Amino acid sequence: MSNIISLADFRKAKEAPVVAPQAQVETVPVSGVSVAQGIVVHDESMERFNYEGLTARSLLSVVWAVLHETAINGLPKDASLLIRFRTDHPGVEMPAWLREKHPEDITVLIDQWWQDLEVELTEFSVTLNFNDVTARLRVPFSAITAFVDQSVNFAMQFAPNRAPDTTPPTAA
Repeated sequence: MSNIISLADFRKAKEAPVVAPQAQVETVPVSGVSVAQGIVVHDESMERFNYEGLTARSLLSVVWAVLHETAINGLPKDASLLIRFRTDHPGVEMPAWLREKHPEDITVLIDQWWQDLEVELTEFSVTLNFNDVTARLRVPFSAITAFVDQSVNFAMQFAPNRAPDTTPPTAA
C-alpha cells in the first residue's frame, strides 16, 4: 500500500477541521537527521523486514526535511502546508482549550502566518494563530497522520497511532 495519495483523494478522505493561521515570521534553523518514529527494521518475529515501517520512516523524513527547510528559509512562494496529527498521541503539547475542541485529531495549515518553527529529530514546534489567539504546539513526527503541500498537489498519509520511537534516529 502506497502512502502517497493525490490531493483529490486526500480531500475526499475524512479529515479533521482545517485551522488556518495568518503571516510569516522569522524561523529557527536546526541541523538534523532522519526521523525514526516507532519503526523497527524487522517484524516482531524477526523473520522478515518491516517494509511498511521502513517506507513510513522514509516518508516521515520528507516531512522533516520540508519543515526543516521552512524553519531555515521560510516557505516557497505559494506553498501551503497542511499537517494532520493525532492530538491524543503521547508527546503532543497544545493548550487545553484547543485540545477540548479537537480531542482526537486536528489539521493545521502553515502558510501565511506562523512563528518560531523549531524542527528537532523527533518532533517539531510552532506557534500558530487560531481565530486571533496564538497557541504553541509541540508535535512528535509519530503523531502525524497526513501531510499535504497544496501548492504542488502533493499529499502523504500515515498509519495512525504509531508509538513514539524509543531508539535514536540515524544520521542522514
